[in-house]
Amino acid sequence: MDPEWTLSMLRSASPSVEELEVVNVGGEQLAVVHAMPRLRRLHVNQDDDARLAAAPELPPLQRGGTLQHLTVSGVGLRRRTLVSLLRGCASSLTELQLSVGTAGDEPWPECWNELPAVLAECNLVALRLLQLIRGVHTAEACSQQKAALRRVLPKCDVRCTSKRCDGSFVQLPLEHQL
Repeated sequence: MDPEWTLSMLRSASPSVEELEVVNVGGEQLAVVHAMPRLRRLHVNQDDDARLAAAPELPPLQRGGTLQHLTVSGVGLRRRTLVSLLRGCASSLTELQLSVGTAGDEPWPECWNELPAVLAECNLVALRLLQLIRGVHTAEACSQQKAALRRVLPKCDVRCTSKRCDGSFVQLPLEHQL
């Protein structure tokens, strides 16, 4: 898809968008999405390494974020991009789904050794559910990572969607849904 056309469409729709899924979005497009004033649900599916490498640190929002549900799938986002996106919606985000690995020797985003520290620095005060979308992993590594995440997010239910661990996606109670 033409990046300029996509950017133009995102800008023109920005004032009214409440739910959005973007695939392999570039930095400019993600910045427009990040600033959407009514956005409550966002799914970022990022598999394009070139666009992923170019993803920026997003500017701080001038108003509090409205995003309540965020899913980041595919290979995910660069750390600086994810942190700035999460900080922008820290006071409103109640549910986060991340396609993540466990600890390992590969750099971010392939290995998520730093995930507990990253989420702690985002000050996600409203977060009540963190779902870890996983591919191949060991139950032991998953349990260790979930325990570390629960220490930094004590008010949050931390789950793995793999059948070998917690099993499936969870829905928040109605008072937390859109």
